[in-house]
Amino acid sequence: MRNGEFARREDSYEAKLRMAFENNDISDLVARYEEMGYGGMTPIPHEIINEMPNGRILLGNNCAEYLKMMIEVTQQRRVEVPFIMIGETVYDTNKVLFDDFYTIKGDSASRLEETACDIQTVLDEHKDLEPNFTGRIRALQKRNDGSRAIICFGHTHPNRSSYYGTYSKDDFKNIIQYDDSIERARSSVGDDRAQTLGCMVAANGDVDFMFYDRTAINFYKFTSVAGRKSDGRVERFESYSFRTPMPGR
Repeated sequence: MRNGEFARREDSYEAKLRMAFENNDISDLVARYEEMGYGGMTPIPHEIINEMPNGRILLGNNCAEYLKMMIEVTQQRRVEVPFIMIGETVYDTNKVLFDDFYTIKGDSASRLEETACDIQTVLDEHKDLEPNFTGRIRALQKRNDGSRAIICFGHTHPNRSSYYGTYSKDDFKNIIQYDDSIERARSSVGDDRAQTLGCMVAANGDVDFMFYDRTAINFYKFTSVAGRKSDGRVERFESYSFRTPMPGR
């Protein structure tokens, strides 16, 4: 019974993904990549995804330093590492500030040696994460300035193929699933402003944020990413500099 329910949910995510591709008028190009036979690992070139209007990501010093570590681990150990960040939009805009970072607890050096792990590992090790997120929503309600709470589900992409620097089809589908996963947080506070972002950190140093708009059923990428240092200075992170090869190359 549960397995059947999961399959139906998977089908609904697949349908939403297809609709997003249709809304961008990119279904034919996606089909060409699917013909390579990679299945869920089919690369979806970021070049055909719309940019978020006036979108900008600003990372607090803690988040910026951890992301640098994620880049280094991905380059040196060629492993995929999941992480989560919590933040908020700046007033009612498309500018997002992240100030809380979560990754694998405990002996992170040895845990990061693993060749595969997933977001559920992080969630299981941070039982307080959802209350923290719900608390952020409640605090924003009291401020009443139009800001939205944002939870970002991220992972790294080591250089294992010529398409390592772009999102896969499963990555896009996971972003839709992550949006569903915070429905309980939305319901508990009666506020629909809680949202999610995806983030893919590539081995070339790109930090690529992606937003799924559940109302428009469409994806939007953030091409401006910067980190704020402890001394107040701001440094820019590369974003979407990777050039996706054409199908079959």
